[in-house]
Parts: sequence; C-alpha cells; structure tokens
Amino acid sequence: MRTTYGFGLALAVALAGTVPALAQDKPTLVFVVNGASDFWKIAEAGVNKAQQELPDYDLQFKYPEQAAAATTSRIAGADRYATAVAISKRHFPNLSPATIRNAMADLEELGYLVQPHTSAGRVPTDKAYRYYVDSFPPASPVAPVSGATLPARRRSSIDGFMERTSSHLSDTTRLTGLLLAPPLKHTMIARVDLMPLPDDRALAVVATDSGWITVREITLDPPVTADEVRALGRELTRRFRDRSVEEIVEMEAAPADPLDALHTRARSVTEQILAMLRGRTLYVSGAINMLDHPEFWDIEATRELLRTFEQKEKLAELMTVLAGDAGVRVTIGDENPVTAMRECTLITSTYMYRDQVLGILGVVGPRRLPYPEVIAIVNETAQHVTGSYRFEVLEGVGHFIPEEVPDELSRLLLEHLAA
Repeated sequence: MRTTYGFGLALAVALAGTVPALAQDKPTLVFVVNGASDFWKIAEAGVNKAQQELPDYDLQFKYPEQAAAATTSRIAGADRYATAVAISKRHFPNLSPATIRNAMADLEELGYLVQPHTSAGRVPTDKAYRYYVDSFPPASPVAPVSGATLPARRRSSIDGFMERTSSHLSDTTRLTGLLLAPPLKHTMIARVDLMPLPDDRALAVVATDSGWITVREITLDPPVTADEVRALGRELTRRFRDRSVEEIVEMEAAPADPLDALHTRARSVTEQILAMLRGRTLYVSGAINMLDHPEFWDIEATRELLRTFEQKEKLAELMTVLAGDAGVRVTIGDENPVTAMRECTLITSTYMYRDQVLGILGVVGPRRLPYPEVIAIVNETAQHVTGSYRFEVLEGVGHFIPEEVPDELSRLLLEHLAA
C-alpha cells in the first residue's frame, strides 16, 4: 500500500493544466503546507520521499503563497467567484468541498482571498493577483502569439499606424487598447514645414531627429499668402532645428526680439506650432469592450471609467509615468493611482528607438483575465512597433520628394530594405 506524506495542515490538490509545466498525462499532486516554519523543510523532505515511492504521480511541494497563485490562476480565467463546491466539482472531484473550504479559509487569513459578503464565494485580492503575475518568467521575444496580423507600418502615416496598433490590441484581447505617442519634450526638432491650404488654413508638419512626424491643420489668423506660409516654415526650421522642444518652448516664452515677424504678424502660427510640440497623442480603442465583463456592469463605476477614456488627460499622465520603466509592466487594482481605474488591471509595455524608450502601449481590463496570453500579446505588439526605424534628412528638398530627388530616395529605400 502506497502512502502519501504531508505535515501540518497539508492539502493535496490536482493542478494539472495550471501552468504549462503541469500539462502531462500522469496525475499531479501539489502539497500545500500551512504550519510553523520549522516544519516546512520536514514537509518538503516528506514530499520528496513520497515522489520516489510514487513514480506514477507528479508530486510537488508548495508554500501558502504559491498555493494562492495557483488558486488565482484558476479564477483568473474562469468564474468570477470561487466557491468550494464549484472548485470541487470542476477541478478537484476527489476532494470534498469541506477540505477545499478549509484551504480557502487559510488563504483568506493570509490575505490572498476575500469574501465580498456572506453568501458569496471567494475572490482573489490584489495581493493574490500580484503574486500570481510575479510568478511568470520575464517577457522575452517570442514567435507571434495573437493569431492576428499585426498592423503594417507602410500602409499610411505614422498616426494611422499608431491608431491601427491600438485597435489591434483591442481586437486581439477583447479589452481596451491604449497607445501613447512619443513625448516631444526632450526630442530634437529636425524640420518644420507649412503647406498652404484653402480658407486661410495650413498643414503643419514637424519632424524630429528620431523620425517621428506630427501633422496638424492650423489656422492662419491674420491671413497670409501661400508664399508667406512657406517662408514661415523655412524660418521656423532655421530657428528650431537641432533644438529640443523644451528649449524651443523656453526660447519662445521670452523671445530675444519680440518685434520680429514670428512674434508680430505670425504670432498665431507660432503658438499653434508650440501647442503641437507640447502635446502628446493618446490612442484609445475598444472602450466598449469593458461592458463585456461582469465586473463593469455597475453603471456608475463604469461611467467614470469611460469618462477617463474619453478625457484622456489622467490616462495619458499615468501612461507617461509607467513609461519611466522600460519593458512589460502590470498594474493591478489599488496599485493604480487613477481612482476610476482601481477595479482594473493595466498591462503595458514600452516601445523603443535607438535603445531609448519612445512611447508606451497596452490594454485595460478587469483584474480577472488570462494574464499570460494578454501579456504575450502586449509584448509582441511592442516589439513590432519598436521595429527598425531610420531617419534621413534630405537638405533643400520640399514635400514632393519622389519628383525632386528620385535617385536619392530610391537609394535610401533599397538600403533600408536590404538591412
């Protein structure tokens, strides 16, 4: 007769399928010990000895915190609430609800589960989700995981690419996709062009040394001729080139000569250009997806969340702070400084240029979600956006580059494609 060893309060639970390493044919038994620390090493030795006697079983020893992560992983991709009866029937048919109930009570005392009210089942706390997420291996470059085609970089402008990327995140995760465009504060300006449009308007195009191009329509007040518009663009390029946005803003706040053309006749144009440089675009896609999750069926709470998506300022500030650390980051529940998002999980990853953080993207969803899959999709998308960009300055060339310097453009394109 074979004997199973356990010490203190030990619970054998079948966790096959919880993590990839447990996806095997033979039954898996995980022993969770909850007793004095002096007994833990003894308990672990007992499990190791039992493994030698039971080669047909995969026996593992877990500390209480590791058991919390396993319980959280079950709930993260399954029911909103976990009851002892439901867990027993669905996952552990060989264990009684009473046994599971006792184990869940222990996890509740340790702060990993909470019972919202007397008649409810348990739900993982932020502490449990945090331990569960921290148990994953670091994100690394992997083969495509989303099963969906990543947005092409060459279909349209950078703005269009960023918008499609945010939509890709939303469509593949069924959550809300976010993408924060690069900040221009410390970026060096390479060129400013103004293209005249009808009805006293112009198209302002600002290019940075990192290859980022921002395009906005501006108004001409007072009206100026088409030649004057182009001349203003050349003058702005002369003054702003090779200066950071921060330097330009400070320089224009206290101009050396307040009576020159840019601060008299063209003051309105200059102010609109400065507003472009100060701003930062946040792309939000799939906000309506939040209503697919029962956690957001509380209309009042969801209204505040959707308002945050719509107004964007607080969300952009939060994303800017998160971009301070390169790589993938998971912000859970009360870790979120934005009050309206305290019931959410925010999974983000930075995207790079020349080994420097250029911006950040990610998704917002409920605490209960398939973390490994979503983290992999966010990481994959960030790597795609990072890409292999290259910025080239063609001196003395206007907007019609293919017509003006076709040979030079062809050479640069062939070099880039060959690389």
